[in-house]
Amino acid sequence: MKTFLLFFLLFPFWIWGQQIRGKVIDNSSEKSLAKASVFISNTSIGTITNENGEFVLGKLPVSPFDLVISYVGYETLVMRISNLQEGLFLFKLQPKDNNLENIIVRSYEKNGWERWGVLFTNNFIGTSALADHCKILNPKDIGFVFSQKKQVLAAYSKEPIIIINKKLGYRIEFDLEQFSYDFKSKYLFYIGYPLFKELKGNKTGKNRWAKERSKVYEGSLLQFIRAVYQNNLKETGFVVRHLIRKPNKEKERAKFILDYSIDRAQIPADSMNYYKRIMKESNFTDILYTQTLDFENFAHKTDSNTVILNFKDCLYITYPRKKEDAEYYLRNNGVSPDSCITSIITLQNEAPVMVNLSGSYSDTRNLTLMTYWAWSEKLGTMLPLDYWP
Repeated sequence: MKTFLLFFLLFPFWIWGQQIRGKVIDNSSEKSLAKASVFISNTSIGTITNENGEFVLGKLPVSPFDLVISYVGYETLVMRISNLQEGLFLFKLQPKDNNLENIIVRSYEKNGWERWGVLFTNNFIGTSALADHCKILNPKDIGFVFSQKKQVLAAYSKEPIIIINKKLGYRIEFDLEQFSYDFKSKYLFYIGYPLFKELKGNKTGKNRWAKERSKVYEGSLLQFIRAVYQNNLKETGFVVRHLIRKPNKEKERAKFILDYSIDRAQIPADSMNYYKRIMKESNFTDILYTQTLDFENFAHKTDSNTVILNFKDCLYITYPRKKEDAEYYLRNNGVSPDSCITSIITLQNEAPVMVNLSGSYSDTRNLTLMTYWAWSEKLGTMLPLDYWP
C-alpha cells in the first residue's frame, strides 16, 4: 500500500482590498531584476516585475501565506507572510552557485527521462483519468539521481515544470524543491510551489472545466481540510473514525526468511506454501472502530483563527456521497468498484498540524496520506486554492 506525503501550502480565504508592493533586486549588485516571477504558492495569483523590478500583487489571502519569487539564474526565494504591513517590500535574490549546480547536473543519469519518466509522471501527475489529459511540456529540464544502495529515486528541475491540464483548464508552473520515491517502502514525498494559470477557451470550454473542477473538489483533501476548520464534517458529508494500524509482523517474518534464504528449494513445501499465502496478506493489521468521531475527538480550536489537528494512530475517513474512481480500483486489487471514497491519514511522530481559517495547514510535512488520497491527490487533479465551487 502506497504512503504519500505531499507538501503544498493551502490558503483559501482572500482579502480583496490588501496589496503587496515590492521590488526585486540582485543581493550583491542591488541591480533591479525585471520580469521576475512573483506569486502566491498554489494559487492562480501571480505577476512579473516591471523594468524597475517592481510589482504589485492584489487579491491576497488572509495571512499566513507563502510568497514565491523566482528568476532565471537565481535561487528561488520563499517568504512566509504572517502579518501584512503597508509599504514597499525589498526582496533580494541570491545568484545560484554554479559549481554546486554543475555537480548536481553531472550526477544526473544520462538517459534519465527515458528510464524514469513514466514512474515520475505516474507519481507526480497521477494515474487517474484526468492525468491522461495532462502533459509535461519541458521533461528535458528534469534530472534524476537513483541510489542503488538506498533504493531511492530523486528528481530535480532547473526550471519550473510546465504542466498543461486540458481537462481542468490550467497551465501549472511548478517550482520543484524536492522529489523522492522510496522503492522499498513505496513512500513518495515531494515539495513544490505551483502557480496556476487559466487556459484560454470559449464559453463551452469554460463551462466544461467548471464542471470537472467541481467533481474533483468533491471528496478531496482540500474539501476535507476546509470542513475540519469549519467544523461541518457532517454537513459536508465526511465520516471520520479511529483506526489503529500496525505492521503485519508475520508477513515481515516470512519476507525475511524468503529474502535471506540461501536455497529456497530446501524450504519444506508446506512451509513454502504458508509463506506464499502470508505474503499475499496486507502489510498492516487494522483495528477499525465503528463509532463516528466528532470534531472534538481529533481537533480543537485554539483561537478564532486556528484549529489544531491532533490525534493518535490514524483517522479513517469516508465520503459516502461519491465512489472511488474506476482507475483506482483497477490498480488496487481487492477494492470494490462500488466503494465510496475511503482515505487514511496519520501524523508523523504524532506531531500536531495547525489548520488556519478554512484550509491552510502546517507543518504539512507531518500529514501523511494513505489509500485513496495517496493515489488521487496529484498534480493531475489539483486545484488552486483560490478555487471555490
